[in-house]
Amino acid sequence: MVATEESIDKSTTDMPDFSASLECLAPEILCQVFAYLDIQSLLNLSNSSLIFARIFKQNWGAILFPILDRDFSPLESLLRRPELFPEEFDIPRSAWVRRRVYFAGRLVCEESSKGLLPPIRYEQKHVKHLVRFCKVVKGWEAAFPRLRFAQRAQFARTLRCHENQRLRSALYIWWRYAIMFHQDPGSAGLWMRTSRRPDVHCNYLRTLSTAQLYELQDFWETIRSAVATDLCPSVPLVLRTAGKWLSSTEASRLGWGNLAENDMIVSTVMRLLPDHLLHFLESRHVYATKHSLITAMRFLHPSIETGLETLSDALRSVIGERRDLLRSEAGHRALKRKRYFPPSSFPKPQGGILDYHVQRWQNVRTKYGNDGGKGLRDFGSHWALSAAPAPYSLHHASRGLLEPSP
Repeated sequence: MVATEESIDKSTTDMPDFSASLECLAPEILCQVFAYLDIQSLLNLSNSSLIFARIFKQNWGAILFPILDRDFSPLESLLRRPELFPEEFDIPRSAWVRRRVYFAGRLVCEESSKGLLPPIRYEQKHVKHLVRFCKVVKGWEAAFPRLRFAQRAQFARTLRCHENQRLRSALYIWWRYAIMFHQDPGSAGLWMRTSRRPDVHCNYLRTLSTAQLYELQDFWETIRSAVATDLCPSVPLVLRTAGKWLSSTEASRLGWGNLAENDMIVSTVMRLLPDHLLHFLESRHVYATKHSLITAMRFLHPSIETGLETLSDALRSVIGERRDLLRSEAGHRALKRKRYFPPSSFPKPQGGILDYHVQRWQNVRTKYGNDGGKGLRDFGSHWALSAAPAPYSLHHASRGLLEPSP
């Protein structure tokens, strides 16, 4: 029997309508579906429908918390954002003392016994900034493997899940340090942002474990190397890369000073916030000349040339303190590789953020992964004035440098 057009249309209209969409689901189920998405997919979905946008706005805490806990841990470091809560600059010891953190009414982090500080409360008004921050974190996760294996391309690979967590932890620490000590001094917390006392800079790092210190050092050296090679190469590096095809005059035009000047320029550029620095590393081709790049840096950080970055010296100081503490506790034999941290980091393809190739060294990382707080100094009632100098004093230059001498 041959089906006519009339019979086909009739059979089609008689069929029940099984079509459905996500909008037909209950809001409780939609919240669970949203929680399984990554942050970018969540934003795309919430912007595709007024119904989804309303559900996300009404249930942002229940939706975002599982995503942050899964993709952006550790949560405690993620949610300590001084740019969102500027009162942290005015509270004594807030840089290195844990504070109670609430996310949409849910307790995320308990304060330390020495705290007694007001809690941090995340509300709906903070969501936009937090989501933008998470996008930058994903950008660093995508860019870091290329930077980390730049000098060992034969070992290049993507980071494992636990390596990404170490990367995020180091990134959060750097971001917080940069806001506190590398940004423009304002009316709030002037002492913390402009202090030249070493302990003010070091005490925050003393709260980290030895494993975290070496992971942060590996991350920091990777970024410095990327700035010194991709963003602001020195004149000798430009000549060495171009060979005989480039004159010295042209190399001076393209390069960023000799070795001494270049080191100061790199230390100045490293005062930028992580999101700004990621933009320059990923979009260097947008800036045709050094002048345009310098102008953009000065626009984002008007006081960038008031000094050099201090994180390198602070890390060196605190790691030296840990080594001295270990020597005093266990003697000189404690500094052997079997008992102390293996000194492998950038540009070696292991250590720091990356896993070690030897299981014995991985065990050492675990051993020194919970010793944070050693050497932490309590300033007491005179917390801003009575700090004793650190055994490894920091060097503070009076001025930074972006433009090399002609």
